[in-house]
Amino acid sequence: MTEHIFNRKSASIILKAKFETGKSKKNNHMVELQKFVDYISRQEAIRQDKLDHDYSEDELNELARIEKALEKIEQETDQPVIKDLREMDKYIDYMTRKKAILENVDNEIVNGAFSNTKRYITKKDISKIKESVIEAKNNGSVMFQDVISFDNDFLVREGYYNPETNELNENVLYEATKSMMGKMQEKEELVDPFWFATIHRNTEHIHIHVTAMERKNTREIMEYDGVLQARGKRKQSTLDDMIFKFGSKILDRTNEFEKISKLRKEVPLEIKQSVKDSLIQLYVENNSRYDKELVNYLKELKKEIPSTTRGYNELPEKTKEKIDEVTNYMTRGNPKRKEYDRMTKEIDELYQTTYGKRYNPQEYYLNRKKDFNARMGNAVVGQIKLLKQSEEKNLNNNELKNLLDGKKLNVKFNREKPEFKTKYARQRYDDFQKRLEERQLAREKNEVHFKKISEKFKDKKLIIKIDRVINDDLKMYRAKNDYDVAQRMIEQEKIRQAYEFDVN
Repeated sequence: MTEHIFNRKSASIILKAKFETGKSKKNNHMVELQKFVDYISRQEAIRQDKLDHDYSEDELNELARIEKALEKIEQETDQPVIKDLREMDKYIDYMTRKKAILENVDNEIVNGAFSNTKRYITKKDISKIKESVIEAKNNGSVMFQDVISFDNDFLVREGYYNPETNELNENVLYEATKSMMGKMQEKEELVDPFWFATIHRNTEHIHIHVTAMERKNTREIMEYDGVLQARGKRKQSTLDDMIFKFGSKILDRTNEFEKISKLRKEVPLEIKQSVKDSLIQLYVENNSRYDKELVNYLKELKKEIPSTTRGYNELPEKTKEKIDEVTNYMTRGNPKRKEYDRMTKEIDELYQTTYGKRYNPQEYYLNRKKDFNARMGNAVVGQIKLLKQSEEKNLNNNELKNLLDGKKLNVKFNREKPEFKTKYARQRYDDFQKRLEERQLAREKNEVHFKKISEKFKDKKLIIKIDRVINDDLKMYRAKNDYDVAQRMIEQEKIRQAYEFDVN
């Protein structure tokens, strides 16, 4: 038997990940496994008879004998699959007989049990699960056994558990487990896996046991302790992503994220307007006294931001730091900026208390801050770019104001004709400019022609009618032409027959 355990603690959610290959150097593995299967099959058959009548004395004795045999196998065997199925069998038997929800006599639902295919597991599903586990083990598949445990206070805070009534929102835990196992399948590239899980409350903390296997092993075969077996160890990134995926389903912060997203858009728009107003005051109204500190900031940035840059993230770090100074100055008393910072810090603290050591402190907050700075920075860069472009185009004050207001201008750059070293280069340049002008004239001509056609045939029904008339006229013309041809042929035939008669 090979067994490995990895513990990654967190404050509110703990994931304990274990895997077992079930390999042994003993030769009696299949014998033990077959005995175990025979016993539980016989046990299940007797229990099914209980649905129709009470146990007879012989059946009670038989169940007692089977139970004793199973306990002996459990004590003596070193096969983890037998131990796991034995524990599951005990648990399921306990749940179905002590706490099961009886929908009808033949269908007992196991409380807190679910699988990759079913939200609720019944007694009939248990046999199928056992068969799948045994088949998978015979195919050399790894058994992944994970335990997710919670700080009960965390479940209470999130509204999933009521300690007074002992009510637990199992649907949320089911959805979170399903999402987590989907992530494990994706990261580990498992083929046709199945899994089953049970929610336990028999300890201080509520926890979930999850068992997963491939039906046929597709994992790498490696040697461990002199035995060839499938690789069971999962990547650390897989375990991290599993618990993060689980937590993302548990931590419902939809309203908070929507609010953060809204603030993330509104604040940069306010900065854009403020920068635009400052530039208009400085360069259009010639009011140098308007917020002198901001004006000085913008003058300095104007020297460093090229008109061709695509945005904040393309600029040198020193320039971005200066832009951050400007945006921090402009939002120093902005309530929306303060709200954004407060909410992102709260989410970050929530992640720290939920995931503990697995989470890098301030990761969410710093990432959101970086994104926010870039958005605000782009608002500043965009306005300064327009200012520099206006200077390149030699715009007057009114045109500059319209440009900053976002109005489209029909102006061209005043570029001098470049100097050329050879006549051939000048000729190529002149030919290129001529082609551009010809294309522009052709484009304008086509636009005028299209506009005339569009005006003439605005009504689609009219076009359809015209098509019909044309088609009808064409048909009439063809019919008349065919008639004339036929008449000529008749006349020619008459002349031929008359000629033959005269000769005879």
